[in-house]
Amino acid sequence: MNRKLEVLIIGILTSFVLGFFLKLLELITSLKVYTLLLNIDFIPILGDINFPEWIEFSFHIIISVILAFVFYYFIVKNKWNWQSILFYVSLGNMLIGLLIYPITLLSDTTPPLFSIFALNFWLVGHLIYGISMSLLFILIQNKHYLKRQKPKKRKDNTIPFR
Repeated sequence: MNRKLEVLIIGILTSFVLGFFLKLLELITSLKVYTLLLNIDFIPILGDINFPEWIEFSFHIIISVILAFVFYYFIVKNKWNWQSILFYVSLGNMLIGLLIYPITLLSDTTPPLFSIFALNFWLVGHLIYGISMSLLFILIQNKHYLKRQKPKKRKDNTIPFR
């Protein structure tokens, strides 16, 4: 499979991981963390439109795909091993979540800025998102590494039993 398609799929799959996690937490706790994920009130013109949930979620998917390509660029550029992928992608996604959280100030429909439970759920969700993205990157990296490996020839020209 083409690597660009794999990264696209990673962005889509992990967006659902984060979305479902935050949706479940919102249903259980009534904290508006899923609402925050879909919130676009702060974007001029778009914020004035009342989109259905599936369109707002598709905006989230687009952002996730863009992030997946950005992280993949750094993985390839810096030749990260699996530990680096797990660390930097997970940490990066948590930091992005931390930077985005203050947009709660810009909307009445999202959790209060100083809601410690909402912030913790938000950060845990982004950590899970980062870990799931990392694991999928590691999976495709290993898949492509194994494809590059050529089977070793035996000195006696026999085919090893598999």
